[in-house]
Amino acid sequence: MKRHIVLLIAGLVSAGFLGSCESPEAPSATDGKIVLRFEPAAKVASLQAGNMAASQFDSVVVNVFRPGSPLRLEVSKGAAITSDDPINIAVGCIAENGKKVGVDLYSGRNLLYHGSNPDVDVIAHQTTPVSIDVYSFYVSSLTLTPPIIPDGAAFTLHWPAVPAATKYRLEESATPDFATIASSQSPADTTIDVHVAPGSHYFRVRPTSPYATGSATPSKFGYVTGSSNGVKITAVDDAVIPGETIKITGENLDYPGTQATIGATALTIESSAWGEIVARAPRNATTGKVTVSSALGSDTSNKEVVVQRIAYVSATGEYATAYINLLALYADDFGQSGVVSIPVAQLDTRDMSVFDIIIVAHDTGTLRTNWGGGQPARAAVIENSNANVIAIGKGGAVFLSLISNAASVPTTNSIDADRSYFENDKSDAIFNTPHSVGGPDLTMCTAPTNSLAFSIQSPYPAEVGLYASTGKNCNLLGICSPNDQWALADFRFKDPDGTPVVYFFWGYASDPTFLTTNGSDCLGNVMNMLYKSVALVD
Repeated sequence: MKRHIVLLIAGLVSAGFLGSCESPEAPSATDGKIVLRFEPAAKVASLQAGNMAASQFDSVVVNVFRPGSPLRLEVSKGAAITSDDPINIAVGCIAENGKKVGVDLYSGRNLLYHGSNPDVDVIAHQTTPVSIDVYSFYVSSLTLTPPIIPDGAAFTLHWPAVPAATKYRLEESATPDFATIASSQSPADTTIDVHVAPGSHYFRVRPTSPYATGSATPSKFGYVTGSSNGVKITAVDDAVIPGETIKITGENLDYPGTQATIGATALTIESSAWGEIVARAPRNATTGKVTVSSALGSDTSNKEVVVQRIAYVSATGEYATAYINLLALYADDFGQSGVVSIPVAQLDTRDMSVFDIIIVAHDTGTLRTNWGGGQPARAAVIENSNANVIAIGKGGAVFLSLISNAASVPTTNSIDADRSYFENDKSDAIFNTPHSVGGPDLTMCTAPTNSLAFSIQSPYPAEVGLYASTGKNCNLLGICSPNDQWALADFRFKDPDGTPVVYFFWGYASDPTFLTTNGSDCLGNVMNMLYKSVALVD
């Protein structure tokens, strides 16, 4: 719709007023002023049908361009509109012929009306009224059909014509916020077919003229499917630590509202594209297959993603792979959780509270002063994690001596093992659940190896659970008892925040590949016991 406003062009003499802005070819001592004037509504209405009250808008901007081509913006000035009274905007400019003037009317920060005059003479010492017709300068609607197409087809976009527009700017983005403009074009027509790659696409259009660019329409969404025409998972990462991300590869994975789960637990989608999702596993995630669902359908991965809820903390990595491979055989005993190797230096930066069980390896230190790569304070990171702990061999024993709640642990002794441990009470769960290892003599390994033991003698402290010693003492009647060199023991207390935890000492300090089936089963039972106690706390 056409509207009418009046510009009063006043030519002034003011030597040097715009000297710093003048171009070499501009007059050196003359400049002018453009004044925008809205007449009162009643007067305007009596002058010409179709004129409007100024208060229909909240602001106005005048842009003044120098003569010639290409366009060179000389000055831009705006003002608030608060009533229907005349409004004067003094715009200082060079007095010269052939200036180009654009007027933009805004409401709610949206450019609604625009007009221009491409040939305005600004004459020194004179004020000349210049009429400018302004027209609606916004696209009222945008349609996209069809909303979902196969790869190779085209979307048809259409919008109504805008009187003041000479062209339109059609923009496309993969996200509704248009943070990144993937492509744009400037058609003169109002209907256009667009071919784009598979995935999510958002479109918006805005009117343009040589002197202004209008506000964009709300976006319209369209989706291009791949060959499967539905959700498809082709690959997932093998494992993930709780709180970290996994990559899901496939097709049609970025449709709005897409959800991903691991088992029955929702994953948080961090980013998505047509062929890939990056999703974060929550703290309570457990091992399971990944499912992706949207309005296009759903699909489930062929394999499970192992959630690594157990950490093996080591200084050198010795035996790390062997322990991880061994424990994978017993995953049924502790909720199918995976085990991840964590270098001891990562205790400085990694959130260890995401783990249910932390295994402190034998190689983490031989003395309190050199534990943790020479930084014994790192033990507090594990202590504050609320995780249950298996402390292995010498490094594990030193770790326990650094923990305030286990400080009463006596000094450890290195003992030549005879391949067997003697069970203090063969009915204990770690010898029976879920695997029976027999007893009271437990054959631990297939070859003579070294074990570490705590020297704890009767009367036994109440805070220590004693399970098996490296040897036994037998009387003439054949009645045997532990020799008080305890290779399997635990400590039960509360972490600094009051969480009940179990720290288990595993005195077997050698290569786990030398463990017998009963020895390995015993380790599985210990993991089962620690896992169940975590579940009780959770």
